[in-house]
Amino acid sequence: MKPETMTAIASTVIAGAALIVAFWSGHLTRKHNELSVEPMLKITFTNHPEEEYSGFVVSNVGLGPAIITSLSVSVDNQLMPDLGYSGIKTALSNLEIDQDWVTITKLNSETVIPAGETVPLISVSKRNYEDHISSILEIKTRVSLKLMYKSIYKIKGSAAYSPNHLSLNSPVYIP
Repeated sequence: MKPETMTAIASTVIAGAALIVAFWSGHLTRKHNELSVEPMLKITFTNHPEEEYSGFVVSNVGLGPAIITSLSVSVDNQLMPDLGYSGIKTALSNLEIDQDWVTITKLNSETVIPAGETVPLISVSKRNYEDHISSILEIKTRVSLKLMYKSIYKIKGSAAYSPNHLSLNSPVYIP
């Protein structure tokens, strides 16, 4: 084989290897970028009169913004129809809870929760806590929530709260 042919073959192999490395590097860079802005939502029930509010809160403990895609609400494992506020108002109505003292945050499709933010979903203020403790506990023990979201790279995630799996981080305070 002529030296020119060997040089041409070696050049082609090196160029092909460089192309493979470039594509692989691009893939890894994209994966790194996706992970560096990945959201992680957590739904908890805070229940203590000393805090600003008690109720369901959604926290983004991830690194990037979470874009809400859907929220479903169940009472006693029965899915509530979405007649406004993703079925939250329907759930409270089914529990026969007067909604005047409850604050509901509407999470529409495409609502964004930034990294590090906490949003009260169904809450009662500190001043109404003592008067409505039994209703607050009923919400905690009968309502289930499932929240679907995506990252800015469209990677899907979900967060859920079920009264059957109570969090150890949500102590119950009974006056």
